[in-house]
Amino acid sequence: MTLIGQISDLHIAQPGRPAYGEIDTGYYLQATVDHLSGLNPPLDALVITGDLAHDGEPEAYSSLARILGRLKVPIFLVPGNHDRRSAMVADLSPYYPPGSGQEQDLAPYLCGGSTVGSARLIFFDGTREGFHGGGLAPQVAAWLKGALCAQPGVPTLVFTHHPPFLSGLEFMDEPYLDSGLLAEIMGAHQSALLCCGHLHRGLATVWAGGPAMVCPSLALNMELDFLPGGGNAFTVGAPAYVLHHLIGDTINTHFCQAPGSWPFDGPFGF
Repeated sequence: MTLIGQISDLHIAQPGRPAYGEIDTGYYLQATVDHLSGLNPPLDALVITGDLAHDGEPEAYSSLARILGRLKVPIFLVPGNHDRRSAMVADLSPYYPPGSGQEQDLAPYLCGGSTVGSARLIFFDGTREGFHGGGLAPQVAAWLKGALCAQPGVPTLVFTHHPPFLSGLEFMDEPYLDSGLLAEIMGAHQSALLCCGHLHRGLATVWAGGPAMVCPSLALNMELDFLPGGGNAFTVGAPAYVLHHLIGDTINTHFCQAPGSWPFDGPFGF
């Protein structure tokens, strides 16, 4: 048995400044870390799928590093569209997967992989700095194709920030550059689970012939709105996270919340 935690879209802001002027996201992260630290059986690893900081502030990454230091398990990160790679590397370098930043032909993208228990974890950087939407750079595509081919038959989870598929939330469904190429790569490995963030709500689907999911935000939960322009408001409630539970070759994904009495408020506009 292997237990992989996933959290996403933390939006940690500078100390004393709430994200979007409404929510102390650092408090939500601290409470969730305390909860995850007490899980029994314990986590084997934790993955954070992007938007760690609200606006890429160095102070936010310093604060995040202090909080994450309380978790005594391997932690892996991928950047999101709110992040700045240079600031992330300065404070969070211990949490990059093996290989990140080592392959010069991947620069500036942060990609890597690790084996945790019975699981193979692959992390690829699909963030285009300065853009809200994601995409697959040619050098990342070549790296990902090779990484997926390296260990056939091993239960595999592939982590990135942006979903390459449509959610029906129009505001968030911006074009994903070279989604067809990513579909071709993932379609050749249909047993691998594609694990994303960005949407601020949980979602499970089948894409490119294989399973795919989206981890909800830790604190800023997207309102479900399929009308034109929908997906541009959030509510605040219990911290949400995901547990990927591997039993043999089976990967079960559980959508969870940290226990406690959490106020519900909103909707607020992004």
